[in-house]
Amino acid sequence: MKYSISIEETIVGNFEVEANSKEEALAIAKNKYDNCEFVNEPGDLVEKRIAVKTNDEDVEEWEEF
Repeated sequence: MKYSISIEETIVGNFEVEANSKEEALAIAKNKYDNCEFVNEPGDLVEKRIAVKTNDEDVEEWEEF
């Protein structure tokens, strides 16, 4: 029997920007992310989950590992 394995990882990267307000900092950070100036690689792994299902199942149950 074949199984479908899904792995989800959450990584975090920390970056600094100079801005006059939180809103401006957020706008700058989003722009830098969109322009690939802020990249979460390798980043810090903060969570990982795995799920397994057979090909005829619709619902996956995730578990941390």
